[in-house]
Amino acid sequence: MTQAYNLAILANAVNTSGQLDVGTNATGTLPVANGGTGLSSIPTNGQLDIGTGSGFARSTLTAGSGISITNGSGTITIASSGGGGGISGLQVFNSSGTFTTSASTTKVYVVCIGGGGGSGGGSNEPFSSGAGGSGAVGVGVYTVTPSTGYSVTVGGGGPRGNFGNNAGNAGGSGGASSFSNFITCNGGGGGNGSNNNTGDGNQGGSGNASGATASTPAFIFTNSGNATIPTGANLGVSSSAGQMGTRVSGSPSNGVAGSGGTVLVYF
Repeated sequence: MTQAYNLAILANAVNTSGQLDVGTNATGTLPVANGGTGLSSIPTNGQLDIGTGSGFARSTLTAGSGISITNGSGTITIASSGGGGGISGLQVFNSSGTFTTSASTTKVYVVCIGGGGGSGGGSNEPFSSGAGGSGAVGVGVYTVTPSTGYSVTVGGGGPRGNFGNNAGNAGGSGGASSFSNFITCNGGGGGNGSNNNTGDGNQGGSGNASGATASTPAFIFTNSGNATIPTGANLGVSSSAGQMGTRVSGSPSNGVAGSGGTVLVYF
């Protein structure tokens, strides 16, 4: 009797084309093994059936950092709710000033270069004076506040050492460059003048950096002022690669002033 009743229900669910109409008299949950999901609830806006390894679970997507998700009837909208996360601009400071962040800037990438030291002066004897030391190079990534001004200091080049009859004067040290209180790169030391009694003057010492947080391919400055980026170069955070004064040799002449520093702010 039960079998006949079930067959009758089945017969009523078959349409005129001989196909089984599951929308008629069909109840219960279709198992995964039979091609179903094993789920009986009606999905809410934005819900998806996601595999669990043994069946399906019904869930919405989860928003992440800087990503928003809006669920609608039959729609899911995914959008960026923050910045793109990359570098959008560069401001170069060859003199001191203020860097003001935009309304969306939260991080900056700074390359800071101290001023180069001046070279020493020559003397009457044919000796060479010392070149000025290079200013420090420092690099860092820093968290900043949107729509806020940050002070930028660019160190000047050290003054030249003047000629002296018996001994040339030493060149002056380069000035320190800095970005707010995040990073400071000291200038290079001045070179010593040549001396009739002791000979060539010593080169000035290189500056050092504090507050640097990263390494980068560095700008290498030559005595002629040309700048190159060597392939594969990766100087440390306190490396010295700034501009420096040139040597003075064999003639009674003054030294050469060092070149000023630079601060590059990528945002």
